[in-house]
Amino acid sequence: MAKIFLVRHGRTEHDGRFVGVTESLLAQSGIDDIKTLKESLSRVPFSHVYCSPKKRCLQTASLLGYDGILEIEDGLKEIDFGKWEGLSFKEVSSQFHDLFQQLAADPLRCSFPEGQSMEIFSRRVQKSVENICATLGFNENILIISHGGVLRILLCYLLGIPFERLNAFSPAPGRYCVVDYVAGTGVVEAFNLLTD
Repeated sequence: MAKIFLVRHGRTEHDGRFVGVTESLLAQSGIDDIKTLKESLSRVPFSHVYCSPKKRCLQTASLLGYDGILEIEDGLKEIDFGKWEGLSFKEVSSQFHDLFQQLAADPLRCSFPEGQSMEIFSRRVQKSVENICATLGFNENILIISHGGVLRILLCYLLGIPFERLNAFSPAPGRYCVVDYVAGTGVVEAFNLLTD
């Protein structure tokens, strides 16, 4: 059995807004959380640490002390929210009410104006996690540092849940989840932890 640790980057300077392709650095509260998180994760021997190339994830990885073994995985980038980029949830709900409702009710049929479709995004993330899982060895620990949307897709894939149910998960910034994974089947061991 392998253990897959999933970390969402810490809170950013754009917290509470839709941020996908936009670069953003961690806020001080996010930095503080990641420093606390480091105490928990430092006790786990990771064979691989995979990370989104976005600055907020790279900063998270650096604060956790994984610069030397980091493997950048382009497929772990967040979705492009298009015209929603930088807007608050309230602004999006007001300006794009119908599409906002669709995102909640039927996310895979949602395409962001001048951005990416959820279907294409989910296929990209699925391909990335399939490649990662294909290399997993028995009793191996791996760490994936990414974004909220990506981690929702990853959890669906690892647990064998249809991607349409991705909103059932809410990975918190600066927290980690653990999935026990064997023979293509995952079981959640821990969710949204800061300390063990």
